[in-house]
Amino acid sequence: SVHLAEFPKADSIAMKDDMLLADWKELLGIREVVLIYLEAERKIGNIGKALEAKAQLKASGSTVALLRKYSPALKELFNVSQVELAESSGANEVETPPADGTKCERCWNYYADDGPQHVRQYGPWVNVCGRCSDALDQMGYKHLREAVENGAPA
Repeated sequence: SVHLAEFPKADSIAMKDDMLLADWKELLGIREVVLIYLEAERKIGNIGKALEAKAQLKASGSTVALLRKYSPALKELFNVSQVELAESSGANEVETPPADGTKCERCWNYYADDGPQHVRQYGPWVNVCGRCSDALDQMGYKHLREAVENGAPA
């Protein structure tokens, strides 16, 4: 029975990587700080959910290098729509203002209105980002998008 099977030991799946573990320990510490700032913005009413925010991080030295190394994963790690990184000569800083752009009604992320993932109409759906548009194409809804693009009513 699957209920009686044992989980494999971590070392049998992948070798222990002390550097990777140290990186993620620091990233999870940064995440805790970002979550505190997000909660403060939520309490004063500037945002409702974390996806309504962007994380603006200013860091120096090894911290900014670490954040740049993992920048593709930071949006998901912090559960925000956008992450902006900047180098700082002083102390590390965090701000969590509202996200820029328009909300995708499918994934609830906000996207800048001029980028490749900008939110636009997809068939009968008014606000769909480029990432979700690709997913809907793959799920078989491409004909709806193409019909609207060719002038059919939504």
